[in-house]
Amino acid sequence: MVSNQHSKDIFEQLRKGKAIAADNPEAYKLREASFATKELLVQLNNSSDPAEVRDLLSQIIGSEVIKALMFSHRFISTMGRIPK
Repeated sequence: MVSNQHSKDIFEQLRKGKAIAADNPEAYKLREASFATKELLVQLNNSSDPAEVRDLLSQIIGSEVIKALMFSHRFISTMGRIPK
């Protein structure tokens, strides 16, 4: 039987500010999201095309990035995806 602590999606737990236990059966989702984001970060940090940078950043944060956004430094993230 799954306890109440593990009954909701792990990202929903994060959105609600809950601590994630080491034995959470959905912990693999955090790792998967982290590695997927890492792939996007590699592409983002190697791109010189502003439209591609905005598109990749939009994928990472889960929201559209406005065209006025410009940045030229390396972007890093320690989170797999942004919980909304």
